[in-house]
Amino acid sequence: MKAFVFFINGSYESVISTNQRQAEKDMCDKCIAAFATSVLADKFAEMMNKSIK
Repeated sequence: MKAFVFFINGSYESVISTNQRQAEKDMCDKCIAAFATSVLADKFAEMMNKSIK
């Protein structure tokens, strides 16, 4: 499993999926970043959310 970050409704959210194409299909959007672990994706999303506030 990999983790992908999407910009959804004004905030960054991490999503876990088997592959990028499936994640993008499920979210109906293009991912902005991909990570090997959900921990890294969560930290990235948290950092990006803090930067936009």
